[in-house]
Amino acid sequence: MKARILAYHRLSDRPSAGVEQWAVRPAAFRRQMALLKRLGYRGVSVQTLLTAIESCKAPEKLVGISFDDGYRDTVTIAAPVLREFGFAATVYVVPDAVGGEATWEQGGTTAPLASWEELSGLVEAGWEIGMHSRSHPARFDLLRGEELDDEARSGVAAIQERLATPVVTFAYPHGHYSDASLAALDRAGYRWAVTTVPGEVSADSEPLELPRYEIKRRDTLLEFAMLMLAGVLLRRRRTFARLVPGRRRPSSESTARVGT
Repeated sequence: MKARILAYHRLSDRPSAGVEQWAVRPAAFRRQMALLKRLGYRGVSVQTLLTAIESCKAPEKLVGISFDDGYRDTVTIAAPVLREFGFAATVYVVPDAVGGEATWEQGGTTAPLASWEELSGLVEAGWEIGMHSRSHPARFDLLRGEELDDEARSGVAAIQERLATPVVTFAYPHGHYSDASLAALDRAGYRWAVTTVPGEVSADSEPLELPRYEIKRRDTLLEFAMLMLAGVLLRRRRTFARLVPGRRRPSSESTARVGT
């Protein structure tokens, strides 16, 4: 069985300039979820998806849905939409910042993060809570020794105590990780970790290097549909040029960061 994990960050019509490309418009998000429903998919948490793949018992089309950082709009905007379609998801939180603001954002006013009470509501709705490091360092891949172990492990107990839920998956901050990161997550006891490298997941995937497809503000519904139907990222203009004969290839292609 092969499947896809989708990665979202913010849902906002007016995001800060520094994170605009990772802020999907709420109306676009709802159209994407409606399309998944029409295509016969059921949105589930990362843990639910990976457990199904591991057991090879997946009687339906599943897609993993994840939200990095724990923004309040994940609770106020995403959760009601997913509930409407009978979906669930995973939210990767930063324990030190829960109930505060996303201080790692650059280029404008920082966005509010969900509180412990709000996250508890997601757990009650069937969502998974995952770990996104203790404090969201800029370069998780450069950490070593006690500092790395602290970022990987500290805060898990707080999540489990406050939300009464296990923490078995991890999302690398900004998508950055290293061999040392993999070893630290293994020591901390995580079963799975997700990256921002695009690709499908299967039983043969490396459990601590699982791919995800980042959904961004610029993605059209057609591009989203092609991703789900064929695994094609049409936002890659060169890919689009290859698929459409006669289309002029752009002179350059911008390089995006690997996540927030």
